[in-house]
Amino acid sequence: MILALNPLQPLNGNKHIFVAILWLSFFSAAHAQSEHSNYEKNKANIALLLPFQFQQIDPAANLLQKDFDNANFAIDYYRGFILGLDSLASLGYGTNLNLFDTENDSLAIENICKTNALQNADFIFGPFYPKELAIINAFSKKNNKIIISPISPLPVDILKNKNIIMLNNTLESHAMQMAAFAVNHLQLKKYLVVRSGLLAESRYSKTFSTAIDSIAKGINKKEIIVAKAGLKTIEANLSKYEENYILVPNADQAFAITLFKQLEEYKNNYAITLLVHPKWIDFQTIEPTLLQKYKVILTTAYFVDYNLPAVSIFVKKFRDTFFTEPQEMAFKGFDQAMYLLPLMQKIKENNALPAYQGLASKFNLQDQNGLGLKNTAIHILQYCENDLYPIK
Repeated sequence: MILALNPLQPLNGNKHIFVAILWLSFFSAAHAQSEHSNYEKNKANIALLLPFQFQQIDPAANLLQKDFDNANFAIDYYRGFILGLDSLASLGYGTNLNLFDTENDSLAIENICKTNALQNADFIFGPFYPKELAIINAFSKKNNKIIISPISPLPVDILKNKNIIMLNNTLESHAMQMAAFAVNHLQLKKYLVVRSGLLAESRYSKTFSTAIDSIAKGINKKEIIVAKAGLKTIEANLSKYEENYILVPNADQAFAITLFKQLEEYKNNYAITLLVHPKWIDFQTIEPTLLQKYKVILTTAYFVDYNLPAVSIFVKKFRDTFFTEPQEMAFKGFDQAMYLLPLMQKIKENNALPAYQGLASKFNLQDQNGLGLKNTAIHILQYCENDLYPIK
């Protein structure tokens, strides 16, 4: 089971030609997809707004791989999305796709809003970034258009738009799902919160504690602020006779390393399970044996089990079509297309939507009191055998 992303493939060939081909291949592919789908039933007009930022690439320059980082991010999503459209076309779901480069620029977004393609869109997928999303959000409110936000973690109560669908999980969603898992699956009776003292930690820890209190009464909580009490005070709050659940809302790898050093000093063999901030999934320098020993549990919006047949089929098709490996955004683009496009009529009629598990993402869209739909589904993983495995 591989969690780490595959590395991007190096560029090769003439770099000037590559940039020209990049423009032609991606925009002509979108047009070809539209033409292919014209005869299909259930046809939807889709506007896809992605930050390719091709204007930042100078064909005359001595280009390096990093010069394409911004473009690769959007290209990968686009490729996965297109494969999703291909799969749906075979099931009778046709699409007219209009693809736009937002350039990560407010003026470009404003110009896109003036196009007929956006005025006639059934769904607007994108944009990615908050400043772009704010402009499209205003357009949506004025024109009653449905927006699907692929990756923005903004809370729906900031955007205040009944027509917005937020697919990414907020930090609050991570904390609430961790709390529900702790109560319902770990049978949590008490827990210890270990914080460094940073104010940013309280966003996660307070949401977790509030969720715990709303699910079950009588669960005891103790909190240690390391900046005041020191790490050595942890041991005084541990039990020798039962599992010790420690919530760590800190997102800094250096703090995690220091915490493990302190835990390793204890002579008693305490049974400890660490419930940690979702950013821990990005930590690279912590020994897997420690993550396993302390039964680290974390949440993530993205997880791929490469042993699944459906994943193998997607990866092969992606390789055969694009001659490279699918990255995180490709899986997200595919999953989001496959989930939402067949549900377009339900979405337009404001009907409840079914939960769905894709290749890498989970979806459970819940209405937020008329302020749009928010994804509340998430992966919960635990370290075992030097790797992460889903436990819910």
